[in-house]
Amino acid sequence: MSVRSPVKVLLVDRHALLVAGVRCALQPARDITVVGEARSDVHALALIDRLRPDVVLIDPLTSCAAGMAGIAGIRASRPDVAVVAMSDSTNPADIEQALANGAAVFVVKSIFPEDLPSTIRQVVNGTVHHSRPQPAGPPPDPEQAALSPRELSIVSLAADGLSNSEIGRRLHLSDHSVKHYLRRAYRKLGVKSRTGAASVAYRRRILEPAAGRPAPASLDARSDVIWMEAVRAGPVRPVEETEGRCSSWVC
Repeated sequence: MSVRSPVKVLLVDRHALLVAGVRCALQPARDITVVGEARSDVHALALIDRLRPDVVLIDPLTSCAAGMAGIAGIRASRPDVAVVAMSDSTNPADIEQALANGAAVFVVKSIFPEDLPSTIRQVVNGTVHHSRPQPAGPPPDPEQAALSPRELSIVSLAADGLSNSEIGRRLHLSDHSVKHYLRRAYRKLGVKSRTGAASVAYRRRILEPAAGRPAPASLDARSDVIWMEAVRAGPVRPVEETEGRCSSWVC
């Protein structure tokens, strides 16, 4: 999807307060501009031709008269417009249906506000990632299965020696978000530092040593149980399970 800067976004939600919050979350991003608001998919369709947005951000469960099919209606009318579905729901069936109807990504409304611009940028750039679902069978060790792909990517970069600011620039996250994800990873791994997190991650084979880096002697043969990132591969689910006040897709 080739888009000139700034990226033009149309917000669609029946709740005016939520629309105002999303507008505020996007305001600091100089490469993104909100060009309009709508309260339903029908209203949005009437505005799309006039405002010509690059991205439509919509809650399909509350703002589409036809439910998830409203996404398909927008895509059919303007195939060049990307649709970002944003909802309170974390039901895998809702997520699957939104993506099947043409949404580029499904975002949970408890996403960190500062992470929303990076999600839109990745939609425009075609680099949105999703996680693979947990394989069928006995549940894995909860302690090992706890890390999300976002936490895993941040622990990996921290293990490579990047600072919080460097990690934030690499992943388009604020320093606050990086610290939040690291704290969650520390708690789940039972450690208190970057060194401890890297050591445990290598020992459990959650992380693999980078090329040219010798593997720690403590690595064992236990198989990976962390869901790795994949681009639109197979069934999907939210990457960040709700914990505290944050959850989102990998972005």
